Amino acid sequence: MGHPGAAAVLHRTDFPAFPHEPYSIQRDLMRSLYEALSKGGVGFFESPTGTGKTLCLISACLHWLEDSRAASATAPKAEEGAAVAGGPHMPDWMRGHAERLERDRQAHLLRAQMERLEVLRSARRQRGARPAAGAKTGPGGAPNDADEFILEEVEEGAASEPGASRKRPVLSDSESEEEGLGGPALQAETPEVPSKTQIIFCSRTHSQLSQFVGELRRTRFADSLSLVVLGSRGALCINDAVARLGSPAAVNEACAELQRRPAPRKKVGSGERTGGKGACPYLARSGAHAASLRDMVLAHPIDIEELAKLGELGIVSGQRRAVCPYYAARDALPEADIILAPYSALLLRETRDALGLQLKGNVVVVDEAHNLVDAVNDAHSATVTGRQAAACTAQMERYLAQYRSRLGMQACLALQQLLLVSRAVGRACAARPQGSQTGEAHARSLNAFVLEHGLEGVNIFQLLRYASETRLVQRVAGYWRSCEMENSGPGSNSVPGMEAGKPGGGGGGLGIEAAGQGPLHALLSLLRGLRSADKDGRIIVDPGGADGGSLRFVLVDAGRLFSSIVSEARSVILASGTLSPLGPLLTLFPGVPMDRLHRFSCGHVVGKERLLALALASGSSGTPLDFRFSRRGDPAVLRELGQVLLNVCRVTPGGTIAFFPSHHYMEEAVASWKASGQWTRLEACVPVLLEPRTAAEVDATLVAHAAACAPPPTFGALPSGPPPRRLGCLLLAVVGGRLAEGINFGDALGRAVVMVGLPYPNPADPELRERLRAMDAAAAAASTSLGIQGPALQPPPSRGHYQDLCMKGVNQCIGRAIRHSRDYAAVLLLDPRYAESFTKPLRPPLAKLPAWILPSLEVPQGGFGPAYTRLVRFFKAMQQTEG
Repeated sequence: MGHPGAAAVLHRTDFPAFPHEPYSIQRDLMRSLYEALSKGGVGFFESPTGTGKTLCLISACLHWLEDSRAASATAPKAEEGAAVAGGPHMPDWMRGHAERLERDRQAHLLRAQMERLEVLRSARRQRGARPAAGAKTGPGGAPNDADEFILEEVEEGAASEPGASRKRPVLSDSESEEEGLGGPALQAETPEVPSKTQIIFCSRTHSQLSQFVGELRRTRFADSLSLVVLGSRGALCINDAVARLGSPAAVNEACAELQRRPAPRKKVGSGERTGGKGACPYLARSGAHAASLRDMVLAHPIDIEELAKLGELGIVSGQRRAVCPYYAARDALPEADIILAPYSALLLRETRDALGLQLKGNVVVVDEAHNLVDAVNDAHSATVTGRQAAACTAQMERYLAQYRSRLGMQACLALQQLLLVSRAVGRACAARPQGSQTGEAHARSLNAFVLEHGLEGVNIFQLLRYASETRLVQRVAGYWRSCEMENSGPGSNSVPGMEAGKPGGGGGGLGIEAAGQGPLHALLSLLRGLRSADKDGRIIVDPGGADGGSLRFVLVDAGRLFSSIVSEARSVILASGTLSPLGPLLTLFPGVPMDRLHRFSCGHVVGKERLLALALASGSSGTPLDFRFSRRGDPAVLRELGQVLLNVCRVTPGGTIAFFPSHHYMEEAVASWKASGQWTRLEACVPVLLEPRTAAEVDATLVAHAAACAPPPTFGALPSGPPPRRLGCLLLAVVGGRLAEGINFGDALGRAVVMVGLPYPNPADPELRERLRAMDAAAAAASTSLGIQGPALQPPPSRGHYQDLCMKGVNQCIGRAIRHSRDYAAVLLLDPRYAESFTKPLRPPLAKLPAWILPSLEVPQGGFGPAYTRLVRFFKAMQQTEG
């Protein structure tokens, strides 16, 4: 990570672009963030939901960007001037002259860009409207020509040289296509781009990126800085024939196939290339229409949906022609001041290279960063099921049967090696560990897996390079698909082993959309994992499941791969409503000096009197609420839990959300309450809902919860009418589930949050176990190298990390309530371990709670009675303030 140097450190205390007078905590956050950007390094910024985090990030980052550019215009970096002047040994007067020339040239380029875009901004201000949606025009299909599927020979590259087996190969765009973001790097005709620092803002979902655009429009930066949002082909494709394929993998392959057969050049008014046989009619990387769309993207901050509509509309100089918005955004990327991107665009080097996303000297801001470690692990993981392995084998065998006599030696060798791998994976998916009869999941080292299955003779680097350069996946899968379509009749888009919308493997599962992969893509993703160093990853074999078992490559040290981002970027800023505990995130930054780490955690916008946090060790009968794994199935504990929830629901003026450690335990509790009659009493008090296991049912559950928590309509009911219903609902949810993150339970939707026990992850999970072992092994090796032995290694770092993972889940759950300055809620932590850690100073687990909740934390003495009284008084006081 480049250090900005003392001369580049800037200072600012006011942020006039903020659209209203900021709260003190908002001002503190912006000042701290501005200082961290100025110094460079890594920043951790924790700002609870409801504190205006996104707007603070925008204001601080973009004020710093403007100030930094203004400072650079008068004091360019010495290394830039030295490079232009011909080296540090040139005379000072010559170097100074070169610096002035380069500064003037960059200023001219920046002015030219701003003038070009201001024309479009002025036109939009005069119209006073955003781009409207246009109709999609005709389809673009690919011809079914059998010769197009033949693999060609390629020149031998460096991957086949001795010693290359552990070097990272240079991968082409096609290798990142399963991410939904990479693709053929056709270059657009663009003006020379000024050299400038960019802000790269990353988040997890479409809606979070759209929220950033909406907040940016509230500031003056919307009219002075350029923004580009990167989306997947699935979200931006305007070719109906491709978009209707549904599966991200199928869309990516179809798009790449259309570009593999470029259209002939035709003379039209603008001189640009237009669609012809076999080409996508919307692909325009040069000419007036492409340049116009690129500039319109830069001129106005637009989100993914608006970008797609803009591409469909495609109007320039009074003419209408739809132009691919996916490639328009990529072409606009070098000129943007702000880049919005999903996690998958940032975390994989292959995808960054394919998109042209540059990190060197730029600022990376990761929102919702509590997900970052999981995102890094998921982006570099890969899964192949037994069913997919069988599909790979069938596809390649069929392809070889058709084309073997027409293939060269390289193609035959590559296909034979892939067949060897797919058959080995198929066998491994069904294999049980030696001596085991249960078929439980187990871990293997990379080297052990390769040796056990006879893959040591496969040059993985050379095989991946050949597959990339020849587009092997597209050709083999394309031939198979063409055969299947012939067998199934016209109009069939089925791809064996890959149904639309069904995830097929790893390798970027946290993209903008669900990453459904074809079987061959999944197999190559696994091979990319196998090229890792033995200590960096593991193979998890799970012989169970309906898909014939599975084989999964997982990272055991995410920091080793994330370090390339840290070393290239000027600053990396991690922001979230809850980052505590910080331990898991710190594993991404090994070796970063402490003086390069900046941390800020602000309080909440609500006063501490509007939040009540109670740690309870026992219920009303005195039975301990002990949810340790060995005790939590005790019928007495479950009865006590049911009674606590009933008492809480009786006094809570709105919704109560109770979070359980797992779906299984939630269902066990419900079964116990139904058997004892407690379930009937709960439902007589308030409606009771359970978090569904399927995503399709979540919306209906949330709608039902909101309806139960909404005040009943008043139509002047007669006194003799039925009494008004009880306001509220009990929603039983799961830590780490679909309701534990990204769901707004503000106001009456979440007046009480109940944490049932401490949700420690399953210690028998082989993936977790391998990561904890790797963490302890690395710490032991580091200690040994420093000459430290024995007790200094105790306790092992895995113990603290394991507890951090537990409290990360707790903190996400309790952050669902309190969404704005006038909101209020109670948080109940049920387990003796919470109460026992209420000491001076606090000990874990309470010590690992977010800072904003600690001033409101209480452990009532005397059992459940005083705690219940405190809860009743709290809600009465809050209702009086509302009245």
